[in-house]
Amino acid sequence: MKKLVLPFLVAAFLIPLTAFAGTTWSFPTPDGLTSKAVDTTGTGSAPTLATDGLGLSSIGMRNGFTVIYESTGSAFTACSLQAYIYSANANSGAGLWVRVPDLDLTVQALTAQGFVGFRVTAPRDRIAFVPSGCGQPGNIWLLGTAVMF
Repeated sequence: MKKLVLPFLVAAFLIPLTAFAGTTWSFPTPDGLTSKAVDTTGTGSAPTLATDGLGLSSIGMRNGFTVIYESTGSAFTACSLQAYIYSANANSGAGLWVRVPDLDLTVQALTAQGFVGFRVTAPRDRIAFVPSGCGQPGNIWLLGTAVMF
């Protein structure tokens, strides 16, 4: 009887967590200048993979990127896109996603909104934005530019 309790508890807690993860990243262009996150809930989870988000090394020094958030349904409620930076640990080879509230973006009650003019001054690691409290599923596009500012 005791042997069945642990697998049941693991399944009862892990399956719901997986179902509500919410945000899946994809990389539509081979040059690494575009990343897309599909969020199914309006409130995503922190990135976990070393390939999530947009690779800043693909963009290069003095170039920039744009963030576009579009609803896949009706208009968002006023909400935010929470910023995360991925930093690889040179000593262990392992990486870590770190929350960076100073880079958060405020989303208005619209069906789409763009944020332009992000400049890359240190082209290393990755950046990702995750919706928080948006009330609708949506797509987050991170579009790098190869034009120097």
